[in-house]
Amino acid sequence: MASMWAISGVIIHLVFQFPWLDSFLIASCVAPTDPILANSVIKGRFAEKRVPRNVRNILAAESGSNDGLGFPFLYLTLYLMIYSDNTGKAIGKWFYMAWAYEVLLSVLIGAVVGYAARKLLYLAESYCLIDKESFLSYSIALTLFLLGTVGLIASDDLLAVFTAGTAFAWDDWFHKETKEAHLQEVIDMLFNISFFVYFGTIIPWSMFNIPTLGLDLWRFFVCAILILIFRRLPIMLLLCKFIPVIKTWREAVFAGWFGPMGVGALYYIMVARAYMESHEINPVSYDTIYPIVSFVVLSSVVVHGVTIPLFHLGSAINTRTLTNNSMIGNFVSRLPIIRSGQQIVIQRPESGGDELMYKISSVKRMDDSETAMGGSQDITDREKLRGSPEQSPEGLDRQSIHSQT
Repeated sequence: MASMWAISGVIIHLVFQFPWLDSFLIASCVAPTDPILANSVIKGRFAEKRVPRNVRNILAAESGSNDGLGFPFLYLTLYLMIYSDNTGKAIGKWFYMAWAYEVLLSVLIGAVVGYAARKLLYLAESYCLIDKESFLSYSIALTLFLLGTVGLIASDDLLAVFTAGTAFAWDDWFHKETKEAHLQEVIDMLFNISFFVYFGTIIPWSMFNIPTLGLDLWRFFVCAILILIFRRLPIMLLLCKFIPVIKTWREAVFAGWFGPMGVGALYYIMVARAYMESHEINPVSYDTIYPIVSFVVLSSVVVHGVTIPLFHLGSAINTRTLTNNSMIGNFVSRLPIIRSGQQIVIQRPESGGDELMYKISSVKRMDDSETAMGGSQDITDREKLRGSPEQSPEGLDRQSIHSQT
């Protein structure tokens, strides 16, 4: 996160020639990985077939935590702008407001609420005190509760929700109980569609070429290309040996390339604008921040959406799980096939007895060509079955069965 923020800030400063604080303020908006857009390679048919589970897990953890941990970097630049004449005060406020109040407090609240919510839901389910509809909507209610309460105390609500979700699904019990309902997939799809519709309506097309503010069109393209290439890929390649879940270079390239920017960046723009307006910071700063962040997000949506299907990591690291259906299909393929023209003979055991016992003694198969010539072919025994009439193979009543007494 810190490396992505620093690299993006340097690129923006070199391309647009903005002051360092303005450049790093913009970089704090585009540094986090968006969790909503990351779902395209974390969940779904493509992800389960092509992306290893370890890569999906690290992308999910990174996108969820980065979306809330971007606040300290945003507030650092804002405090340095507000208290430009007193750097010590800005750094001190950054520590006790951004880190202690925003990050640590939200993590504590989220962990406690998530753990308590999981235990309460388990007890309610054990004593049959909750119906199916309320059970499925429990996670949504928990999210709205945390967004409201943590937002009231002006702490980091996004990080609190992520921490609560981690504590709530720690034992994977809720996911297993709601897997058949596909609730999570529906929610993800709704948020994805809502984001694209919302973002398409607020793209500032007219602000992508304002030479008076140093916003030339070619600068937007150069900045977006450099950020997409150097924002996270070099750092991931350098540190992949120290990340246990990254096992190959191909996985490192995939995880380093795929770091989409989306709704989190737009949310940070709104937070930055509110601080600038309340503390009377130069409004030109916001006029330059908004179009740059919007263009980088637009480039990320287009480029990552086009290139991700090209990353076929191959069958060597395919993590497809063997299910009961595939095992059943394997056993069924070994069973003998009874076709038209075949004859099954079932006889009683020689030992006698009142109980009816069956066994398949021989199978005779007659091909169409042999039938026309009047010939036949004997097939050796393939199956022997002992049991009661109820245990006889299904479908024998549709064949020609001769009992030998």
